[in-house]
Amino acid sequence: MLRGWLHHSRREAAIYASVAAQFPGTDAVDGDGVSYTGGSQRIDAGNQNVANAQVDVPADRVWAILFDVRIR
Repeated sequence: MLRGWLHHSRREAAIYASVAAQFPGTDAVDGDGVSYTGGSQRIDAGNQNVANAQVDVPADRVWAILFDVRIR
């Protein structure tokens, strides 16, 4: 049931709202922490594989990534 799937805790709602309020990271912006390679459909976060900004997540913190998918 979809209603059950959409149910979430206040903490999850706060995480979602915080992430959704951020400026999106894209390939067009150099120096942000994410990139998308269209040909391979690969998404990279951090700088291990591509020239993104380094992503450091402090201990006892949440790091979240939000995908905005549009279907035509």
